[in-house]
Amino acid sequence: MDARARFEALFDQHDAQLRAFLRARFRGVPGVGVDDLMQELRLRLWQALERETTIDQPASYLMQAAVRVMIDAKRRAAVRRPEGGFVELVPDDAPPPETTEPQPAAPEHDVERREALARLGAALDSLAPDRARMVRLYLQGFGAAEIARLIGWTEPRCRNLLYRGLADLKAELGIEE
Repeated sequence: MDARARFEALFDQHDAQLRAFLRARFRGVPGVGVDDLMQELRLRLWQALERETTIDQPASYLMQAAVRVMIDAKRRAAVRRPEGGFVELVPDDAPPPETTEPQPAAPEHDVERREALARLGAALDSLAPDRARMVRLYLQGFGAAEIARLIGWTEPRCRNLLYRGLADLKAELGIEE
């Protein structure tokens, strides 16, 4: 059986179970739904099968992948959310969340946020171009391995530039380690 046929068979067999799992446990990321997470799962399964990874227990493998996809979405959302904070992964026995309208931010918080973003932008502009590029991608939620794949550089090079860029950024902003 070729990789595509194995992929379709595995995913079709576990599709309903994965969707139910994700619907029950994933909440709180605006603009990210179960279909988005399922697409990410499809991509990860395809990449694993393309690498000819042996998957002895597909149900277990896919459930672990689903958890990793939820965690990755949570991390990306926490980095990208303007007000910060974290997205909730819900335990099995948690009741459904109550829906409430978000409260508008106080004007002084908007001013503080704009000032902080301006300081961050100025600090990023002062970094060496490659380091600034790595840090900007990192602040958007990408890790060194993802950045390496996006840009076409080696992971060690991206990781090195990222760590040095973050150290430079902290120094520029006056953040002690």
